[in-house]
Amino acid sequence: YPAINKPAGVLHWLKHSKDAENVDWVVILDADQIIRGPIVPWELGAEKGKPVAALYG
Repeated sequence: YPAINKPAGVLHWLKHSKDAENVDWVVILDADQIIRGPIVPWELGAEKGKPVAALYG
């Protein structure tokens, strides 16, 4: 399949997937990332319409 950018792919999924209608949280990771513990959205400050991200640098 052709490569597309991540924001466009997520937007397409949100608009066209029935599964997307039934989720409370979406975690977007790169292919080279490893989850080393639980992801608790509210502990990270996430709210509906308020995304959070990792600090870089």
